Amino acid sequence: MKEVVLLSGGVDSAVILAELVAAGKKPWCVSFEYQQPAQNEVGAAEKLAEFYGVTWCASSFNVLSSGNWGFHEWSKMDQPHQVVLKNRNAMFLALASAYGETLYLGAIKNDQEVFEDCRRPFFDEMERVLGVTIKTPLIDMIKAQVLEKAKDLGVPLDLCVSCYRGNVCGVCLSCMERRAAE
Repeated sequence: MKEVVLLSGGVDSAVILAELVAAGKKPWCVSFEYQQPAQNEVGAAEKLAEFYGVTWCASSFNVLSSGNWGFHEWSKMDQPHQVVLKNRNAMFLALASAYGETLYLGAIKNDQEVFEDCRRPFFDEMERVLGVTIKTPLIDMIKAQVLEKAKDLGVPLDLCVSCYRGNVCGVCLSCMERRAAE
């Protein structure tokens, strides 16, 4: 049974990858290029996969024409409606299901407050629809706990991208969450 980590380039998915590798596993990793504002996420994911010595690939699709992406150059991305891409995880999981039967996704407790597609009932339904197993080992953890685990596992945090803009802007929801957790 092939295990696949949906590797975003951020801390959460990097922790999952580190745990699997520490357990002697060699999962495949897949990342997604979808015209996201943080264009360097995919490069970060590739570097993390290289660091851990695992197979990595990127899948591409374009959602800009859909009008569902709230990002604008002037936006701070500090409000949920500015960072939510409707059905993003459904798209990711559907594509990743082509690579393996067990999918690992880095949803954490903080995500559930903002993103409907980061809740266990959503993942349970996607398992049924896609015929795969979706593991969310961090789903009951807050960002501070994930960062502590990252440090314990020796995750190279300097390789991770935790900014919706991709540049440690300090004002987007992701930067504020990480700063509050540190």
